[in-house]
Amino acid sequence: MKDGTVVATMDGISDNPRVGEIRDLSIDELGMNQVLLEVANGTYACYAHLLPGSVQVMAGDYVKGGDVVGSIGNSDAPHLHFQVCDAPDLLGSEGLPFVFQGFEETGRCIVNTYTGRFTCVTFDSVRLHEGEIPENNRIIRFPEIHE
Repeated sequence: MKDGTVVATMDGISDNPRVGEIRDLSIDELGMNQVLLEVANGTYACYAHLLPGSVQVMAGDYVKGGDVVGSIGNSDAPHLHFQVCDAPDLLGSEGLPFVFQGFEETGRCIVNTYTGRFTCVTFDSVRLHEGEIPENNRIIRFPEIHE
């Protein structure tokens, strides 16, 4: 995560009861529980689909790379939706290209399009990636940040 100022949060929207089960949400709730940071003038980072009650920051807070802003929730399966965008609005903005400084790929998941169920496998060895964005349905972790 890049350093930035929290411009908006949402918390308290319940997770879906089961993986693959989707319920009706209003347009404002589609990102579910989320944290929106301004990371540069006119550039925003959004962390969405967080666990209800886990958001640990509020508008106006300054956060640094490595700070915990919330925990992963379950909107249709446990995952984090992350995007970089040009406006402080998850749906009303344009996405901007980005890469991660580094991450470790530990496995992948395959989704059965008929049942919505996931089959996940872990790799025998961790694969390090630098200056990339993960492919869809990859299981990744970020190396600990040491300052």
